Amino acid sequence: MANHYAVNEKDIRFVLYEHLRIQDLGQMEPFAGLGREDFDQVLNQSLKLAQQVLAPLHELSDREGMKFDRGQVTVPREFHQAYRKFCEGGWIAVSRNPEYGGGGLPTVMRMMTLEFFEGSCVAFAIYPGLGHGVGHLVESFGDEEMKALYTERLYRGEWGGTMCLTEPQAGSALADVKTTAQPVSDRIYKIKGQKQFISCGEHDLTPNIIHMVLARIEGAPAGVRGISLFLVPKRRVGPDGSLCEPNDVACIAIEKKMGLHGSPTCQLSFGENDNCLGLLVGEPHMGLPYMFQMMNEARISVGIQALGQAAAAYEQALAYCKERIQGPDIAARKGPNVPIIRHPDVRRMLLSMKSTVEGLRALIYLSGYYYDLARIHPNPAERERYENLLEILTPVCKAYASDQGFRVNETALQCLAGYGYTSDYPIEQFLRDAKITSIYEGTNGIQALDLLGRKVVMKEGAAWKALVKEIETFLDQNQDHPALGAEVELLAQALSAMIELTSALQERSRQDLHGFALAATPYLECMGDLIVSWLLLDQAVIAHTRLQEEGADQEFYQAKLITARYFAQERIPLGLSRAQVIGTGHRFPMEMRESAF
Repeated sequence: MANHYAVNEKDIRFVLYEHLRIQDLGQMEPFAGLGREDFDQVLNQSLKLAQQVLAPLHELSDREGMKFDRGQVTVPREFHQAYRKFCEGGWIAVSRNPEYGGGGLPTVMRMMTLEFFEGSCVAFAIYPGLGHGVGHLVESFGDEEMKALYTERLYRGEWGGTMCLTEPQAGSALADVKTTAQPVSDRIYKIKGQKQFISCGEHDLTPNIIHMVLARIEGAPAGVRGISLFLVPKRRVGPDGSLCEPNDVACIAIEKKMGLHGSPTCQLSFGENDNCLGLLVGEPHMGLPYMFQMMNEARISVGIQALGQAAAAYEQALAYCKERIQGPDIAARKGPNVPIIRHPDVRRMLLSMKSTVEGLRALIYLSGYYYDLARIHPNPAERERYENLLEILTPVCKAYASDQGFRVNETALQCLAGYGYTSDYPIEQFLRDAKITSIYEGTNGIQALDLLGRKVVMKEGAAWKALVKEIETFLDQNQDHPALGAEVELLAQALSAMIELTSALQERSRQDLHGFALAATPYLECMGDLIVSWLLLDQAVIAHTRLQEEGADQEFYQAKLITARYFAQERIPLGLSRAQVIGTGHRFPMEMRESAF
């Protein structure tokens, strides 16, 4: 199979430099002095790595997968070569603290690189991504000795990492975690229990794997308040960082899966021989608050994973539709056969995918930009505002992007018809690999409950109010826009409906929790449609201004207008109807007897 990976560089540069204007971050510490030239270099080098090194692994990762034998997982030989190049380039910690070997770039730039890495070979990209998350946990909550010993080794890829939350009997119900931790000395504990569905829990890419394990210290409070976080290495580590004896961590099985065949999903046993030692991270009983840092980062990363695969699938479908000759133009039936991109239904599918991909990119890159501003803005009130905006966008990035991204993959396959269903093209693998994005790091149903039940009401509604203010500001500035007036009016209707619906659902939560929970998933979809419509229209306003400038790329900027208008005209009316359905408060799923399903 030829190299499958292509990307719309023009749109990425537009989002970075014209929509978000990330070059302005170079006016604030710690990014002072960084500018577009620096960011372009990162873009060019990461895209080159994705296309030349990672993309050839896509089909191979699916065809060869991993080998599991007597507790050990062996990855394809080509993964080792790619991993060395990946680590040598410093890509794992490109946005982390230089004190620990990080690249010191804005997080929004890391998200851009992840789109390339996830889109070119998602199974490979998961390994270094987990090492990054564990390294950041240690940097944030570990003591100085732990930071010195582990953080840089994780950031440079010398060791891998995992997050170990799920247990066979508990699933997503972390309050039911049964893994135990018995004190041995001040911060050393014996860990005993099993964890399931652990991505990259065992492999031979690195000589050591650092597991972040949620466990319960004897005598701890019940529920999530009694959970602590432990650093548990696969092999014990000496004071100088040297590797010592195995740490009684065993991989007892790997899952047989629909996709992601190049990334092992493991069942791990800790302390089967009563000899597994873990280091307490931070304070006792603070495990879940600490782990939420990695979980929230992982949720946005899952959104990027969905975006990367959807964008790559769209580019594949677009190229095919331009080349595939079949049937005459419907308006000229006696004419010659034409490329299928000239057929109306194919164009409908292509514009649906294009608008969704560009909308998801705008949403996810914006989240990275908010992450940066929440940490570096000189005004404390502004930092809090951006943190609130990031909080409310996180479940949308994860759930909306994974649902919509999967639909893009499905539509891309449909464009290729029978050929899309074969392994001659990469889209069927994208489809299989992408399905997990709506499941792991908290199912999308959980994300919807998090959005409606927590993020919208947190801090007396501060996050929701901040988002409403952002959209209202856009509406005030563009209500009489000469080219986008109708779509701006639609957006105003959508915002008004969401404000009314949000208030009604908060009231419903006090009277009917089942009915409230039934509304969560369609509410999140309404929220996603609202936010993406706003962002695409905001881009269209910029594009309209650029079109008045001499020498502007007319085709590109006209396409931005059409894309935004299409999405708003297609999605907002559907969202308004969905909001009406939610507003009825029907409880049919709860009224059905279990035996009647």
